[in-house]
Amino acid sequence: MNICFVTIGHVSRLRGGVDRVTDTLAKAFMTNGQRVYMVSLWQPVKGDTVEDYQYFLPSQDECCSDNHDFMSKLFADKEIDVIVYQSESTKLFELLVATKGERKLISVIHTDPALNIKNITDTWDKWRMEEGFLKFTISYPYWWLRKMYQYYTRYK
Repeated sequence: MNICFVTIGHVSRLRGGVDRVTDTLAKAFMTNGQRVYMVSLWQPVKGDTVEDYQYFLPSQDECCSDNHDFMSKLFADKEIDVIVYQSESTKLFELLVATKGERKLISVIHTDPALNIKNITDTWDKWRMEEGFLKFTISYPYWWLRKMYQYYTRYK
């Protein structure tokens, strides 16, 4: 079986998170006789190692025609059976859906699905402190509703 991992960041065993998980999985699959390839949107950081089975998209614009052609050719030339998508970019996912053909596509969520909501509510807390607690709570009753919603979604 030929497996292709697709990530936004450069896959490296030296960095944590998705990069290290992808590297660990790739090595485990190769130990079991699978052929593994990795495709990243971003180029490696200075000092990172690059494996000979790692490729980089030609453009940072996820859905451009160069990337579409690159992925289609790579999937066909390497006879990829399964694509494992390891990132959260919807544009990169759209590229994979458009180029996968009959191949299986597995999408893995490595982050908190509510991260965008939490970032918004945390920004409100920062703004509240900058504006002054009393002024904010009197002027913006929405804050109380949001706090109740935040309690419900985070703690329940």
